Amino acid sequence: MSYMNNTNNNNNNFNNNFNNNFNNNFNNIVNYNIGGPLSEYKAPTLIGLTNLGSTCYINSVLQCLSQTKLLANYFLDNNTKIDEENKLAYAFQQLIKTLWNKDYNAVDRCGEKAFEPEEFIEIVIELGYHTKDKPGDPNNFLTDLLPKLNDNLKTNTKPTYYKKPDHYDRDSSRDSYLSSLQGDSIITKIFMHLNQDIQTCTNCYNSGITKNVYSYSMEYKFVVSLKEANDLKNSKQLEKTNYVTLQDCLYQYLKPSSLPMCSCSICQTISTLQISSSIDISPNVLILSLNRDQNWKCDVKVDFCEYLDITNFLYDKRNTQRYKLYGVITQIGNNANGHFIASCRSPIDGHWYKYNDSIVTRINDFVNEVANLGTTYILFYEKVTN
Repeated sequence: MSYMNNTNNNNNNFNNNFNNNFNNNFNNIVNYNIGGPLSEYKAPTLIGLTNLGSTCYINSVLQCLSQTKLLANYFLDNNTKIDEENKLAYAFQQLIKTLWNKDYNAVDRCGEKAFEPEEFIEIVIELGYHTKDKPGDPNNFLTDLLPKLNDNLKTNTKPTYYKKPDHYDRDSSRDSYLSSLQGDSIITKIFMHLNQDIQTCTNCYNSGITKNVYSYSMEYKFVVSLKEANDLKNSKQLEKTNYVTLQDCLYQYLKPSSLPMCSCSICQTISTLQISSSIDISPNVLILSLNRDQNWKCDVKVDFCEYLDITNFLYDKRNTQRYKLYGVITQIGNNANGHFIASCRSPIDGHWYKYNDSIVTRINDFVNEVANLGTTYILFYEKVTN
């Protein structure tokens, strides 16, 4: 059943949340102190990307990444030299430079101010990340792209995987992990996060670390099952709804669990282990991938907001941690023949713009032009530092 066919109360609550979160302050543009090469721009360049045959899902990801301030500043910096042998990273840098080229006035085959990323797409096809003229998924593309970029950009071959200690010492393990990143790439420094699970024996109540997620190839983004998040939320309330909040999603992602019939190394008994999960190191840019199971008709709406507070999900809750939305990837249509569009908040003027392949337009009503446009797939949030 479509979300829009639910009760009027549910639908009104959903739309009211968006109106309160966005439209009341939508045109309150702030003066961004962004530094780096982007500080030299007076206005956004607003260059589209031509669809080269079912590449809208790739274009939507690339536009959101190009509007990521830390990433754009890195690739626009004249000191960032990338060897042409690292094909993907080199082509990605050239693409970012083109999308931020102030003097770019070329039009594509559709007559729009847009760039045709043929070289980049050829490399993506060569790597097996895209099949020509075949629709793809932006979640899968991001999962392939970020680790490969990291491999191309690493300054040395030191692995980012950190072996967990025999005895849990949070400060030492965290410091060792951060130290291991010093030789890694800008991709890890921007997008990487560290989760941890702590298990507690129900017999002796001793706790120990069970998992540190240091594998950069898996943890650049949070992947949340909307079906599980919706089921979990509905199990806790009388009124059934067909939308979830990001807090529901994060709770599902980090929900407590238990492991029966385990041998405790401390008390030497067979007992149940209670497992609690949290975020130990939060990323500078938080990517939330909303997993819509292909075998389940997931029409769950996501009630997202401009600011996201993840403090309750951190291991260390002493300092508030907030993020601000700057990118949304939306799908229009179904999985078989849907179309992906990116909506991004410009780091230059603070306005929102819609990137529909070659066509770039300013967004004046976020609720109707983005939130209610189609199916929300990926959300990009940047860390608020003040």
